[in-house]
Amino acid sequence: MTNVQEEWLEKAIKEDHIIYIDYNKFTDPFRIGSGGFGSVFRCEWRDSGLTVALKCLKDETIVDEKTTIKDFIYELNLLRRVSNHQNIISFFGVTKDSNGYYNMRSAFEKHSNSSKTTKNYRFRAIKAD
Repeated sequence: MTNVQEEWLEKAIKEDHIIYIDYNKFTDPFRIGSGGFGSVFRCEWRDSGLTVALKCLKDETIVDEKTTIKDFIYELNLLRRVSNHQNIISFFGVTKDSNGYYNMRSAFEKHSNSSKTTKNYRFRAIKAD
C-alpha cells in the first residue's frame, strides 16, 4: 500500500468515515471453500453473534498490486456511500490482521433462510507498513 493510500485509509478510520473493527473480535476460523481467487474461511464475530466469511486472495492472483489497492479503495468509497440503502449489501468496516493486512467486512442476506451473514474480503496485497 502506498503511503498516500494508507494515510487515506487511516484518516477515514480516524474521522469515523469507515469503522475499524479489532481483528481479535473474530474467532474460530474454519475453511469452507475455495475458488479461482482464493480460499474462504468461516469465523464468528464475537460482539455481534454473526458468522463471518473471510475471503483470502491467493498471492498468485495479485497481478498488479497498484490495481488491487486502487480497486480496494474504490470499493470502500462506494460501500461507504451506499451501505444504508435497503437493496445494497451492508458495509460494516475494516480490520487489520496480525500480519498487517486490511480486511473489508460487509453483510448479505441469505435468501434461503433469511439469516444475516457477513462477507469478509482479505486483500493480501494491502499490507500496512
